[in-house]
Amino acid sequence: AEAEFFLVGLVIGLAIHNGVILDLHFPPLLYRRLMNEPVVFDDLREVQPDLHRGLCALRQFEGDVESTFMADHTIVTNSFG
Repeated sequence: AEAEFFLVGLVIGLAIHNGVILDLHFPPLLYRRLMNEPVVFDDLREVQPDLHRGLCALRQFEGDVESTFMADHTIVTNSFG
């Protein structure tokens, strides 16, 4: 993953250096990150709204989260006997 980030940075840096305008559409979250502004949980809504909605529902759940959602799916087999 680090090599991919380096490659994207290199291409964008070359475009800026050569005065080439790239039609790139970054989410506002990325711009906040580049400006060293804090990124909070609610920023996830812009990037992955389904994940944000699911995590919000999980945070608001009143019951025992571990026993309700962390089901153990186990298969038991007998081999050689």
